[in-house]
Parts: sequence; C-alpha cells; structure tokens
Amino acid sequence: MIRPLLLIARRELVAQRNATLGWLVPLALLMMLYASLQPQVAGDDGLLAAKLAVLPEGLKQAFNLNATDFGRPVGYLSTNFLVVTLGASLFSGLLGANVVAREDAHRTSESVLTLPVERWQVLGGKLLAALTWLAVFFVVVGAATAGSLARVATRPIEGGLIASMFFGAFLLGIFFLAAGMLGATVLQARVAPSMAMGLVLGTYFLGVISKVAPKAEGAGVVSPYRLVEPADVVQAGGLEPRAALLVVVSIVALAGAFGWFSRKDVHA
Repeated sequence: MIRPLLLIARRELVAQRNATLGWLVPLALLMMLYASLQPQVAGDDGLLAAKLAVLPEGLKQAFNLNATDFGRPVGYLSTNFLVVTLGASLFSGLLGANVVAREDAHRTSESVLTLPVERWQVLGGKLLAALTWLAVFFVVVGAATAGSLARVATRPIEGGLIASMFFGAFLLGIFFLAAGMLGATVLQARVAPSMAMGLVLGTYFLGVISKVAPKAEGAGVVSPYRLVEPADVVQAGGLEPRAALLVVVSIVALAGAFGWFSRKDVHA
C-alpha cells in the first residue's frame, strides 16, 4: 500500500525539482541580501526610519509598521517578510495546481491512472512530494535568512520568533497548496495555475484593502494572510492560536481534492 505511493512521490519529486529551485534560489538570495543590510537601514537613524517618516498613515497601518521596533533584527525582518510570504504563497499555490494538472497538460494522465494503484495513492504520492518540496523550500530559505542576519546583527536575532514567522508562512503555504490541488481536480488543467495565482494575489490584496479602506474592513476576514502576519507574530511573541485555522481549512480542501479526484476517475 505504501510502496506505490512512494513511487508516485519519487516521480513527482523529480518532475517538480527545477520549478522548485527556480523559486527557492532567487528568494533565498534576496532574503540574504535584505538581512545583510540590517545594520545600515534599521535603527533610529537608519534609512528605514527615514522612509517610514514620509509614508502615509494608511500605509503604515496596512503593513503594521506603527508598532514595530526596527532596531530589533526580528522587527526589521518582519518589514521585509512580505517577500517570503507572497513569494512562497505563489510557489505553493502553483505547486499544488501543477502536481495535479501536470498529467493532463502533458497527456500522461491515462498512463498514470491505469497503473495498478488506488486513485488515492496517486494523489497521495503527489501530495507527499509537494509537501516535501515545500518543507525543503522553507528550511533552506529560513536557514539562509537567519544565518545572514546573525552574521551582521549587533543585537540578538531572536531565532524563536524568526522560526515562528517562517512556520506561519509554511502553514500559509500548505493552505494555498491544498487550494491549488483542489482547484486542479475540479477545473481543467490549463486554468488551474491561473486560478491558484488569482487566489494568492486576490486574498492578499483583499487583506490590504481591508486595512486601508474602513468601509472594506470586513473583506479582511477572507484573507488567510491576516492569521500569520509577521508583525503580529513579533508583537505577540509567537504565532497566535488563530493560525490553526489554516490547518483546518487545508485539511478540508485536501479532503475535497481526494474525494473529487476519486469520483472524477470513477465517472471518466
């Protein structure tokens, strides 16, 4: 029962390797660059403080900048963490859509689905491979960021809080991965990646708009980013319990993906 699942997972790991590296390497290098600039741009007399002084209050509120201590390395990192949050979410959503839709796009679905394996094993192997690459992605980017920050920071980097920010982004990644897989099982292969990108960007901008425009405040409820905002993690001293909602919704989405995938095969 486990061996077919692992065979599918190994096949998918190879298939998604280049795409993963294409997201991982630039993002890790970019975060290392941001971290290495911390002594120059942070602090009371740094470039960051000068830029924030001229920002409109609405933008400061939208990105939780008013209550952030930029002299703390972890506070500085939280202001640049959107690179990780949004970049990793796009990667995760596309990964979830592509691991499912790839068979239809490459016209190999028939050969895969005629293998002597259960349909849940096919999708389970793809999910295992996607989760493996997602974990590797966050471990590498997180280690590169923390290591670069530790080399230049003059104050403790508060590694526990950095780990909490990355774990929150990882939960967000699992959410979009699950949503991408669900969308790819329901929609046609050619539209699934676009759907995933639209979901990632749409929910992000809904969260921003809800902070800037008082009349649209309720729109922020549907933005998963609000559950794991880096500035909130720093101010609260860790992830808040509400982040668990991402896990619950992800499980529901994955259950739907497995159910639809099996039903679609029966009627194919």
